[in-house]
Amino acid sequence: MNRVFISGEIHGEIETLHSNKGKVAKFTIQSDQQQFTVLFYGKQIEQFLDRMYEGHTCCFQGKLNSKGQVVATVYQHLYYFAYMNEMWGT
Repeated sequence: MNRVFISGEIHGEIETLHSNKGKVAKFTIQSDQQQFTVLFYGKQIEQFLDRMYEGHTCCFQGKLNSKGQVVATVYQHLYYFAYMNEMWGT
């Protein structure tokens, strides 16, 4: 799988699924005229599910699977990255 970093708005409902890795959030991100299906799991899943909604802008880092879905394990709020980039001068 190829590593990817995406940011954009959540479109549609966030589905909650269960897998052998625990709870999984499945949703669509729209970014620059592209849509990605994201499967997100990990330590931050509960925080994500409590705060995210349709139209919310966020960032994900993960890998692209064979179905073209982003399997993400790292989530950060987009404003966090803007703040850190300002601090680091990047």
